[in-house]
Amino acid sequence: MWNYLGVEIRHQLVDEANRIGAEEGRTNLHYEFCNAMLWLGRLVKEIPDGILQAVTIQFPDPWFKKRHAKRRMVNEEMVETIASHLTPNGRVFVQTDIESLGEEMFELFRNDARFTEIAIDANPFPVKTERERAVEDKGLPVYRAMFVQSARFIA
Repeated sequence: MWNYLGVEIRHQLVDEANRIGAEEGRTNLHYEFCNAMLWLGRLVKEIPDGILQAVTIQFPDPWFKKRHAKRRMVNEEMVETIASHLTPNGRVFVQTDIESLGEEMFELFRNDARFTEIAIDANPFPVKTERERAVEDKGLPVYRAMFVQSARFIA
């Protein structure tokens, strides 16, 4: 059985998600409040090596204005944090409904030699996010990429 840790920047959503999970008896699921851009490293530092098998990045805020681009969640530091905690052959799934943001995020992983892109044409997970369903219901595209970390780069 897998354990799941959700990371969200809005306290209300964290509280609601944990409440729903508890009501449904999901003992392998927990949500944590975290600004992933700033504190993901602190959050995952206690996770033992070889445990983190997958990371999903789902529809992060695009911060469209040029002066706010520095607030985008996926950056080189986040890629480094993920790579340093991900198990060999661990996967990273990224999706967004903003094409330019998708390409920007995908390039960060493509430019890191520890990751190899895997071709996908759909979400490989059985549950879709609310945002994903809303975008697809409108007939709009979702931009997705999957990366696997090569075992040869793990110390």
